Amino acid sequence: MQADLKMNFFVEDLINLPKVRVRSVVREREAIFLQLGFREEEVACPHCGKKDGRT
Repeated sequence: MQADLKMNFFVEDLINLPKVRVRSVVREREAIFLQLGFREEEVACPHCGKKDGRT
């Protein structure tokens, strides 16, 4: 497994957001940028239950 892929899995565990995956992690000087994506195409609102497409 590549080092950057291992880092993505570690960051996913660290941020602990359900149904979200880390696509990339970029470090520039003192800042870290995360590119995130949804694991599912549709996401249900936790308040009303309405589903919204996330493509």
